[in-house]
Amino acid sequence: MAHMTGATIVIAALLRVIVPLLKSQMLKGMWTKAPKWLRPIILCGIACTLGFADALALGTSIPNAMISALAAVGVAVTSYETGKGMKLPKKPESIGK
Repeated sequence: MAHMTGATIVIAALLRVIVPLLKSQMLKGMWTKAPKWLRPIILCGIACTLGFADALALGTSIPNAMISALAAVGVAVTSYETGKGMKLPKKPESIGK
């Protein structure tokens, strides 16, 4: 159980790193070119691939690895949306307006 929690956190962190790479010009803006309906599927595919690799490497059960990988998608999306909603304005005097 503790490994699955750790795997969820690691996969979520990797997703938070991978998405900016997909948006970068190094990969020609693959993320922005993909239709919006396809983006969650891309995230789930990446997370399940990482979870499957984790299950094979450590010999844990594959269904548990898939559950932790899909939970990681939820964690990554939630942390991204929370960070986006918590952005502070660049000028401090516009906070109260």
